[in-house]
Formats: sequence, C-alpha cells, structure tokens
Amino acid sequence: MNEEERSSYRPHFRRVEAEPFRIQPRDLETLRQVYKHRFLRSSHIAALDGGSEQHVRRRLKHLYHAGFLDRLRERIDWPGGEARKPYIYGLGKNGAELLQEELGIKLGRLDWAGKNREIGQRYLDHTLLTADVLVGFELACRRRGTVRMIDPGEILAHAPEATRRTRYPFRWRVPVIHEGTRYVLGAIPDGIFGLYFLEKPEGRNRAYFFLEADRATMPVERASLNRSSLFRKLLAYWETWKGKVHTERFGIQNFRVLTVTTTADRAAHIQAAALKASGGRGRNLFLTADVETIASADPLTASWSNAKGSLIGLTE
Repeated sequence: MNEEERSSYRPHFRRVEAEPFRIQPRDLETLRQVYKHRFLRSSHIAALDGGSEQHVRRRLKHLYHAGFLDRLRERIDWPGGEARKPYIYGLGKNGAELLQEELGIKLGRLDWAGKNREIGQRYLDHTLLTADVLVGFELACRRRGTVRMIDPGEILAHAPEATRRTRYPFRWRVPVIHEGTRYVLGAIPDGIFGLYFLEKPEGRNRAYFFLEADRATMPVERASLNRSSLFRKLLAYWETWKGKVHTERFGIQNFRVLTVTTTADRAAHIQAAALKASGGRGRNLFLTADVETIASADPLTASWSNAKGSLIGLTE
C-alpha cells in the first residue's frame, strides 16, 4: 500500500447487534428477594443466588440498566476502607411490573425510583441490618439442609382470614397497664419468620420469631412510655405473649423476640430491659446478640443471650 492509498484507506467493521436482554428465572428470584427485603447489597444477592459473583454482578448491571432494579451507592462506612463498595439495589419500575405480572404480587403504581431516592440514611442502615440478619438465617438453613425458613408470606397464608384481610397484618396493638397507667402500645417487628425443623416430630418442629434490628439510635428506656424506646417495644411483645395475640392473629403457638444490636454492652442493657418488661418471667422469650456475634457465626448455632444472660442456641 503506497502513501496515497494509506491516506485514503478507511477500515470497515461489521456492526454486530447486541443480543436483547432477556429475563432468566434467576433474575426473577433476584427481583423477588429485593422486593422481600426492600434493599439488598450486591453481596447479599450474590450469596442468595449461589452462583459466580462475577456473573451475578453482570446480571445485576443488566437488570439495573433495563429498569428492573434501581441502585444506590453504599453511603455508610465499609470495613477496611475498601475503595470498591458494593451497590445497594432496590426495586425498579420494570421490576415491579414484572413481579405483578409473573408472581401476582400487588405493588400498585408506585414511583419506585422516586420512592428509593426519598429514603433517609437511618432508614437505609436499619433496613440493611435487618437484611444482614434475615439473609444470614436463609443461608444457614440452606447449608444445614434439615431446617427450612418460613417467610412472612407463608405465615400470612396460614393466618386467620381476619388477619389476611388487614391492610397491615404484621402490625398490631396491645393494651398495657404500666405503673398504674393504661397505655395502648403498637408492635411492629422489623422482621417476622419461622424455622421448620424437618427432622423433629410434628407439633414440635416449628418455631417463630419477631426480629428487632437495633442500631443504637433509640434509647433502651425512657422515663415515660409516651415516647419510643426499646423497653416499650419489649413490653408490647410481653403483653402479646400474655394475651396470646400471636395465636389469635397468626394462628401460631409460640414466638421469640430476637434483638440484634451494635455491641455486647448494649445487648446487656437490652436484656435487663427485657427482664423488667416481663416482670422476670420472660427469660427465654427475649434473646439478644450483637452484630459481631451474628456476623462471625451461623445464626442457627450462635450463642444468643436470654434475658438473664444465659447463652442458648435457637435449635435447642
């Protein structure tokens, strides 16, 4: 090729059309998990998917750009100061529509992207801590193979009809007499789930839990029940147990309250509040663990502290 030919030469490339993005069954499960937990880190999703982390991240990228997922950069501090923080994913408009169409989940016409942008830092951190615990339980059940997690939808499906028709089935109110004054306190667990033990006999093979994810943003106790505190929450759970509200509302015969908090010291304060709320009688109703204990162990076999500080496991 001479100089004139080189100056006029233009390479020709054959245009290759990108394959259209198609939803796979695993993508649908990812959307369901994100909807279930409200927000999940990419690390949560990869663990739940069980496949190659690189493949999962690639699928998440496609789901995001196709409008099925929305995403936020993590805004809280990440251990070790890593430069690459995981994304946080929420449901996108197309994802909501697909869940309604494929799974019959009624989500209405919410502006999911706008709704995701409105959330505050405290709500986001609290939601992610709740997800840390619930995803940890789900993964532990899968590893063990002899325990199955019972999710809120399954609990609601077996609840009395009156509960199923309620707009907010996992919220309830109980009357309380405290220091001579009558109150009506609300109970709104951060998470509700059950464990189905496949190798135990019928009648003794199901345990249910109300989860409280505590990031130490609320006082353990206040001078009055008119303001929010952990003690007020624990008192509502104790009255729920005493009045068998759990049986009336959900048709379940037992429950325990699991509180996951920031430090072992705060856990000890919560245990004392639980003992006070139950008048010393709810020793094993209230179980507490700090985030470090839960993160470093299988939550099924981790040492949870009861209201008197004794360590027990959930499978006992």
